[in-house]
Amino acid sequence: MKQELIDYQIEWEEPGAKEKVREIVQSSKKKIVVLDDDPTGSQTVHGVSILTEWTKEELKKAFLSNEPLFFILTNSRSLTSSQTEILHKEIATHLCEVSREEAIPFTLISRSDSTMRGHYPIETDVLAKTMQDEQSENYDAHFIIPAFFEAGRMTFEDVHYIVQDDKWTPVNKTEFANDKTFGYSNGNLKRWVVEKTSGDYRLEDCKAISIDLLRKGSKEIESFLEGLENNTPVIVNALSYGDLDVFSLAVHRAENRGKRFLYRTAASFVKSYSGIPNKDYLSYSDIFQSTPKQKGGLIIVGSHVNVSTLQLNALISKVPVKSFEINVGQLLDSSTAKTYLEKLVEEINKSIEHGDTTVIYSSRELISAKDKVQSLQISKKISNYIVQLVRSIEAEPRYIIAKGGITSSDIATDALDIKQAMILGQIVPGVSVWITNNNSKYPYIPYIVFPGNVGEEDTLIGIVDILENRKK
Repeated sequence: MKQELIDYQIEWEEPGAKEKVREIVQSSKKKIVVLDDDPTGSQTVHGVSILTEWTKEELKKAFLSNEPLFFILTNSRSLTSSQTEILHKEIATHLCEVSREEAIPFTLISRSDSTMRGHYPIETDVLAKTMQDEQSENYDAHFIIPAFFEAGRMTFEDVHYIVQDDKWTPVNKTEFANDKTFGYSNGNLKRWVVEKTSGDYRLEDCKAISIDLLRKGSKEIESFLEGLENNTPVIVNALSYGDLDVFSLAVHRAENRGKRFLYRTAASFVKSYSGIPNKDYLSYSDIFQSTPKQKGGLIIVGSHVNVSTLQLNALISKVPVKSFEINVGQLLDSSTAKTYLEKLVEEINKSIEHGDTTVIYSSRELISAKDKVQSLQISKKISNYIVQLVRSIEAEPRYIIAKGGITSSDIATDALDIKQAMILGQIVPGVSVWITNNNSKYPYIPYIVFPGNVGEEDTLIGIVDILENRKK
């Protein structure tokens, strides 16, 4: 490890920056709208609503609420490029229309993956074009901020790292860079922008805010921001919340003077920019404020990244659970899928009614195609069958854990009919607890959104222990 990086690891903050950001947000009429490409982006916030539909009626309610921030779950990471283009234009158009009708301005955060997977630059390009068409608003810059400290994602000298056990691994040297749909070769984020835009942005077009600049303070950052124009891509380095807090203060002040910015970020920036205070991790009594049903909990594991498989295996081997492996091959075979699903549903209903902790997981062999569009279609087809399975479960579980971004989104919207939920907080770092609303399949139960790439081997066990009130 380079000595200068080790030296920079000391926590730093500009005194009062976090509090000043909160004051700006609370006193402003402006709404902060987070477009989340899977449900895991709420993993740093609490007391915030998340919408799974974006009709003008629903958006109007959100704009007129007292909350300065709300999420819209797009689940666009599971879509094709053309699908996400259409989707983002529709959402941005509706937001602009409601904004005009209610005379309430808004800022957009395009929240995506801390390991650089997702539809960039399509989503930011469509948002920028729609804002220009609908509101004659031209962005001076779009900021790329993939830091997610709760899971060890940090950016230094324009290189994005995953930090585990004091080992700093450039993100392009991890399994995430080999993603069948969103793979990439560059861990230097300026070069990543050039790669992802197929050269539409050249290396010299990309700018960066260094750790040195951040730690000179908000006034120095504001001076830098004044020189940005023409939707310049800007990498924001960050090693701690202090770095993001001072940056957030600077951009809020710049926006109040007329600068216009778009944000492509992971979850940590959402918390910082919105001025959301820290909150303790949720306990059993925080989550279950009345006596829960004595039926079993339901755990659904769809993610295939290595850490998800480790967590699943640890849970099954160390905790008394009733597990059901979904044979993906049988699901993809039209001659067996229907009968296979019916039998599974019957067994799962019995397990939950009996009070067993019930685990459903897709077989661990990843089925994919050489073509990235076909790989996405296979993933979506498998997810659709899992949704059909969960929709068919009649027994109401005590809680539901969904492991994996696409899995948790599809289960929330298509299986549980969640139109809106309240983000209660986090049960462990990076793992959010939603409380479903009264119109969902299971009203007012805890829905735990567990990203596939978050946690250690025993994190899933720890979450189940909390939800089942087992003392450690």
